[in-house]
Amino acid sequence: MKNISFLAVALFSLLTLSLSCKKSNNAGSSYFITATINGTAKSFATMPFAHVATNLGITLVGISGGVSNTEPIDISVANIPSGQPIVAGTYSDTSTSFVVEALYSPKSTSGVSYNGGSNEDGSNSGLGNSAPGNHFKVVITSITSTEIKGTFGGNVYLNGDPASTVLAITNGSFYVKFQ
Repeated sequence: MKNISFLAVALFSLLTLSLSCKKSNNAGSSYFITATINGTAKSFATMPFAHVATNLGITLVGISGGVSNTEPIDISVANIPSGQPIVAGTYSDTSTSFVVEALYSPKSTSGVSYNGGSNEDGSNSGLGNSAPGNHFKVVITSITSTEIKGTFGGNVYLNGDPASTVLAITNGSFYVKFQ
């Protein structure tokens, strides 16, 4: 299980790095990522997009955007360990077939990140599904070769530590283009 966690973290890190280097911008388009974070509505309208990475039978779908260049959100679903295709459906961090991860960095706290998902309080965390709180979930309502649409929400934790400060992400919604 630790190998799966390491692989998921490595894939998520690579996806985040590749997405942060992207130069294109969907400004003025109908694409969006929105969410309420600890009661404050946010629109991640700076470069909202999706990305697919496939390697050795593992597929990772990532969704990324920012309130500004200094307040990003990244959400990912990976088909670890199942190898099953990522299609319209519900993906929770309590799944034993898929890995779900989220990363949010508040603008006011440069260098600080909040992580949630399978590796923090879900199926790969060692806490099992008995961990307290609002498990992270992504619902893909539509996915094509060019766009993805759905909802998301759940808890994220300061530095990925469920015993630390918790931020609740609710009312998350996205409609983004694959880059």
